Amino acid sequence: MKVNRKTGRRLGFVKQSPTPFHLNGLLLVKKKAGPSSHDIVDMARKALGIKRIGHCGTLDPFASGILTLLLGEATRLQGHFLSMNKNYHAIFRFGRTSDTLDLSGELTDADASFKLPPQAEIEKTLEQYFKGSIQQVPPRFSAVKVQGKRAYQLARAGKEFQLQPKSVTIYSITAKRLSDTALEVKSEVSAGTYIRSLVRDLAEKFSGVGLLESLVRTNVGPFTIEECLDSDELSLENKVLVEESIKPLQLYIQGEHIALDDMAFKQLVQGSLFAMMPRRAFERTAQPALGSRSPSEYRLFFYNNSLVAIASTGMDKKNDKKMNKRKFIYNTSHSFPFPLGENFLASEKKRSVS
Repeated sequence: MKVNRKTGRRLGFVKQSPTPFHLNGLLLVKKKAGPSSHDIVDMARKALGIKRIGHCGTLDPFASGILTLLLGEATRLQGHFLSMNKNYHAIFRFGRTSDTLDLSGELTDADASFKLPPQAEIEKTLEQYFKGSIQQVPPRFSAVKVQGKRAYQLARAGKEFQLQPKSVTIYSITAKRLSDTALEVKSEVSAGTYIRSLVRDLAEKFSGVGLLESLVRTNVGPFTIEECLDSDELSLENKVLVEESIKPLQLYIQGEHIALDDMAFKQLVQGSLFAMMPRRAFERTAQPALGSRSPSEYRLFFYNNSLVAIASTGMDKKNDKKMNKRKFIYNTSHSFPFPLGENFLASEKKRSVS
């Protein structure tokens, strides 16, 4: 680590100020075809004036629909929202295909004589091969990692590589025959399912080729496209509208609700509050807030009826061990508009300096 000899500060290290308390949460955006998911994130950053924003599930530039954005501390809950089921409305085009399995790629094969089978046979094929748990090979142009590199990077470089099939679940899928070469397909699938792979595999069942002509993500878990903010409204001029569209996390994360009094909240700010201490330890300083719920994977901590912290009561999947009893996966106490008086703030400043 390089250090400035005069100031003693680490070089290249910039401490970011915490995200304003009211901007921590979830923002649903209706993405239109054209911009990438990262473009939408950049637009949200400029509109809200904060840097810490991430999305839960990429939508390719040609696709449209729901893009779930997590703001501030909420980015630490990405895994929870990534695991939600997704609904799609798509148009499958048969008789031609491309290297990307959609219209954005280079055409690699075409069959002008191809015709889809009758509607009844299409439905039978979907029921037999494309419902429930299936093994699916991701597209070559995808973000799947192969020996430390993204598959699309290897594909663009013309490298030869193999992608392993992975288990995904198709909860429902329906198709309407629009023409000899087009299907309108509606589906609900598990996280990690590629619709481009579905059209490729379905075309193979019909001894042909196909690609994804259009794609709209209509639902993500409990979220619907009707409640989304239009991506065109993500601008600094619409900052008030964008802020009003931020949704509180407690509506979508179930768990035990614990209210903190002034002393317990101060311990949270100081880092001395245990996230996983027994429930009875809060009995003298806390009562269930906003309605008690049965214990689950999370504990939600409230102060003055505002969500200030979330702790995981489950397992750390990466390390396969119990979460540290002190660990909060979401903590906005340092950006909370303190009502505890100047003495408390002064003591905190003194403690941070020492």
